[in-house]
Amino acid sequence: MRCPSCNKFASYDDPPTVEVGGTEVEGGNVKVTARVVLVCAEDSTELKESTIEAEAPFEHTCNAERKPEEGYDPETDSQFEADSPDGEGTSRQETTDRNGKPIKNSRYMKTYYGFEAEVDIKCRECGGNFQVNVSGEEQASSFEEC
Repeated sequence: MRCPSCNKFASYDDPPTVEVGGTEVEGGNVKVTARVVLVCAEDSTELKESTIEAEAPFEHTCNAERKPEEGYDPETDSQFEADSPDGEGTSRQETTDRNGKPIKNSRYMKTYYGFEAEVDIKCRECGGNFQVNVSGEEQASSFEEC
């Protein structure tokens, strides 16, 4: 893709830029929505973007010795509260074909961009804190131009 500001066929900066948009906790899953942006390696102009949603399951057993958070009502309030994490960009290439043979020409390797985030979750029922790792990725060809 040609960069509109420097007018070069520029490569993407690695890793991509990530902006975490939201975090939700439902039942035993945490869901993170992130905007992943591919920027020009020459001048950091945003070239392509995609909004990626990823989920990760977690298990939590409340500690009976701890006390619930003050003002917590189990009938009306959500048991878990999640902080919005900082995300890190990821990139990888498929180096083998569907039969497991190595791909020798990089032209035929698929590239994937995504994110990883570590979400801090607080249990309001027992006051316990724990972390869940969430990651998601998408093939580079499905990113849209900015």
